[in-house]
Amino acid sequence: MIAVQRPDLPEAPARRKAVALILPVFTATLFSSAMLLFVVEPMLAKMALPLLGSTPAVWTTSVMFFQAVLLAGYGYAHLSMKYLGVRRQIQLHVALLILPLATLPLHLPGWSPPASGSPVLWLLLVLTVSVGLPFFVISATSPLLQSWFSHTGHRHAPDPYFLYRASNLGSMVALLGYPILIEPHLRLTEQSNAWSFGYASVCVLLVATALTMFRLIPGGTATRALRALVRENDAGSTRIPWRRRLRWVALAAVPATWMLALTSYLTTGLAPVPLLWVIPLALYLLSFTIVFATRPMVSQTWLRRALPFLIIPLVGTLQMHASGPLWFLGILHVSTFFVAALVCHGELAADRPAASHLTAYYLWLAVGGVLGGSFAGLVAPLIFNSFAEYPIAVVALCLLVPLRGAIVGRALRRSDLVLPVAVAVVVIGAAIALDRFGINDQSVQRTLIFGPAAVLAFAASARPLRFGLAIAALLLASSVPVGAHEDQLFAARDFFGVDRVTVSQQGTQHILYSGNIVHGAQNLDPSTRDEPLTYYSKSGPLGDIFAGLSLSAGAHMSVIGLGAGSMACYSGPNQDWSFFEIDPLVRKIAFDPKLFTFMRDCAPAHTSVVLGDGRLSIASLPAHSQDMIVVDAFGSDVIPVNLITHEAISLYRSKLTSSGVLVFNISNQYVDLRSVLAREAEAAGMLSYVRDDGAISPAEAADEIFASTWMVMAPSPAVLNNLPSQAGWSPATADPGTQLWTDDFSDVFSVLRWH
Repeated sequence: MIAVQRPDLPEAPARRKAVALILPVFTATLFSSAMLLFVVEPMLAKMALPLLGSTPAVWTTSVMFFQAVLLAGYGYAHLSMKYLGVRRQIQLHVALLILPLATLPLHLPGWSPPASGSPVLWLLLVLTVSVGLPFFVISATSPLLQSWFSHTGHRHAPDPYFLYRASNLGSMVALLGYPILIEPHLRLTEQSNAWSFGYASVCVLLVATALTMFRLIPGGTATRALRALVRENDAGSTRIPWRRRLRWVALAAVPATWMLALTSYLTTGLAPVPLLWVIPLALYLLSFTIVFATRPMVSQTWLRRALPFLIIPLVGTLQMHASGPLWFLGILHVSTFFVAALVCHGELAADRPAASHLTAYYLWLAVGGVLGGSFAGLVAPLIFNSFAEYPIAVVALCLLVPLRGAIVGRALRRSDLVLPVAVAVVVIGAAIALDRFGINDQSVQRTLIFGPAAVLAFAASARPLRFGLAIAALLLASSVPVGAHEDQLFAARDFFGVDRVTVSQQGTQHILYSGNIVHGAQNLDPSTRDEPLTYYSKSGPLGDIFAGLSLSAGAHMSVIGLGAGSMACYSGPNQDWSFFEIDPLVRKIAFDPKLFTFMRDCAPAHTSVVLGDGRLSIASLPAHSQDMIVVDAFGSDVIPVNLITHEAISLYRSKLTSSGVLVFNISNQYVDLRSVLAREAEAAGMLSYVRDDGAISPAEAADEIFASTWMVMAPSPAVLNNLPSQAGWSPATADPGTQLWTDDFSDVFSVLRWH
């Protein structure tokens, strides 16, 4: 960055007063507009989530959309400032502020998502129609106001980048405040109305800022003096080399990719808690706030030196497929990302250009953000069958940023390739040796393999090329299967996540995983092949339900959620079963006899599998036609809220016969839905009973039988027969503070398991 001195300008008393007020006015406007932008992100995502199975990909796709609109806003800011000048640009922007008022309050169009194929384009179109215009106008606020500020004559005008802190601080406050303060207290319609009021308030602030600007740039002598000041400050910096611009793009793209990759990893592969969705983005924004301070808040040198001590353990957890303890893994992954974001964004802050290039600078940063977001949100799900974008982002950072200072010399340059090759040789050689000596304990194997390789990788951390290649070699070489492991039969990825089927270590079962969560299992022994396992065992709550209700031949059954098809083995003769599954990949797996045979062996002749959202599909069924509706859509530990709201329960009941029952599989590690569903049952005038198997025997665990929690709702005691009297069943009661969840209100924060 170019250091400049501000010459003294003759200032009238009115001008001096305006200059004194300009900083708080600009700060308040930037902070408020950023809060507005980043409140709308989780709000719109929450509106769209129920329509797409509450998959984390809804959030990552939404973030990618907002990054693209941000790029468009930054492009508008750059071009309008370049070709219109300050005064005319201010007039244009004030005029544009009026247009989004016609789209308020915000709401989603009443379009149904596609029943098959990826819904990414559908979601992007929905977001464009519902929020695209107001988000575009507000997104241009940060670069525009910083550019305006550079023309005010304020003593900090030559370096307005510090205002970026106010923008990112407002964004972070909005993201963290939404699940804690906004979601629990405001319905979606109230949130939309409040956002409309907030937009009007930001418009008022922007108009006030524009009027203040006109007082500061009235034309004549003052304008010419300020223009001369800008020309003097920017002398020698009229052209920015393409290499420098591409470096800005790369430094912006890597943390953007890492942020979305970490979000997918946390919420799908580690701990699928919706609250975790906002944490990577909040830290991403906080890193901008820290590095763009007028005075350095943290030493970039120490951050770069610390990063290898975080990256190598993180790579170790990826290499070992670690799944716990969750608190340690969560802290390690999040803190490594935060330090990496500080390093990348610190490099960007140190290399910021003079004020005349401000809008172009932010435009290139936005290009990097869109490229990173598109890679993680669009490209990676198409070309990878795992979350490979995460280690790719880690390797890219190592290649891009010098972490422990530069080392020169031909011999050391040659070792840029030698050391990574040595890492790969050590990993593969150790794996072969351990297999030969019969050391089959997987944790011991991975520790002995990773330890020496990690030491070599750390020795390579002084040079970016060497360190990046060493980390890449470690990740690739460690993928070689060694010792006892689950053979993978199938793996694929789509919008809804990563699904894979493996053979158990004992070779006796096929197991279906969604992320790291088991969605079904089947014995390979023909004598027990059709015995339901996991959450569906006959010794568990579901077995009680089918044994106790004695459904007649010819009964009509609807099940939301297919999994491996385990539940089909509870079907009786001549019954009519309908499964509703949102993920086409799951249907493919369930009907592949090389993977699972439940649907082939057990499903009655009158069985259909309908792709699409379960609630929307059930709405098309005839009234009072179903004897049982089972909602089994919580196995991946995310909450499809639209399936358990008051309106959803009312819809289900309208489809049940007079003796029909509702059944819910609410087995979940991270949320407890018993009180919410008990409140829903009360509101619907139904009885509710629950069985929660908190523990199972070691023999059951060895047979892939899981502890589970199931709830039933019925219109009268007679419908349940003797089910309430069976062991483990008790009436479900709502806690006094539990509110009724509706399509317009839900509070996931209140049902999280904190222990």
